[in-house]
Amino acid sequence: MQKIRWILLLLTIVLASALVWQNHTLVPVSLLWMEHRIPLSVLAACTTAAGFLAGSLMTASMLRSRSKGKPKKQKSKPVAEKAPSTPLQ
Repeated sequence: MQKIRWILLLLTIVLASALVWQNHTLVPVSLLWMEHRIPLSVLAACTTAAGFLAGSLMTASMLRSRSKGKPKKQKSKPVAEKAPSTPLQ
């Protein structure tokens, strides 16, 4: 399973890099009152990085909450058998 994750990560990086290197025309970007013209490759790289960062943070958050919910396993010590007690008569 770990190999599949690494392969998918490398494939994503290669495809994102190809996308970034092939698209260098200027595009208008508007955010609220700001407007800029930036290369499409920069926009693609920034959105890819932001998506990767958001996914990483969500995964870390989910793993942290999952580990807090489970009680930690403690090594069980062998319990010494007690001699049966005799009832008082």
